[in-house]
Amino acid sequence: MRAYQVVEFGPPSALKLNEVADLVPGGGQIVVDVAAAGVNFPDTLVVSGRYQILPERPFVPGKELAGTVRAVGTGVQDFKPGDRVLSQLEYGAFAEQAIADPANTFHLPDGLGFAEATALGLVYQTAYFALHDRAGLRSGETVLVGGAAGGVGIASIQLAKAFGARVLAAVRNPDQVEFVLAHGADA
Repeated sequence: MRAYQVVEFGPPSALKLNEVADLVPGGGQIVVDVAAAGVNFPDTLVVSGRYQILPERPFVPGKELAGTVRAVGTGVQDFKPGDRVLSQLEYGAFAEQAIADPANTFHLPDGLGFAEATALGLVYQTAYFALHDRAGLRSGETVLVGGAAGGVGIASIQLAKAFGARVLAAVRNPDQVEFVLAHGADA
């Protein structure tokens, strides 16, 4: 299979596209044929060598993917070959196949495409953690979302509205105003 690998840390252009062996699941693991992988800010930190968790090089970066289960290891009960899934990884998504942990893998509902699914993982986790765990946002409060037209920004707008908050969206470009308002921002 083909995989983008970090051989030496650097900018994203430093990634090398290499041929590597097909993956085989170990006990409690899933091998997923990757149909789409999300590219997020933490991925740039990993590739540059500035992230808090860095495996030995060479390695395949990429923290989220959507695809189809190829194989399951012993002990995996909730997934089978052919299942459409979204999975969160520490690394490994920028390849044609990836090893996934069932605890961080989720069945995709019918009608949700692979590319759309990858837009849900990290950005919504980040937004939820920031709003719920760190800020303790409550219904009736007002929240200012910086970078509101980006992935985490849109997720923050939508989650804050779901929590019952008023949302003020900060954007860099006047062309982004309608976009954030269409995704739920109050102003």
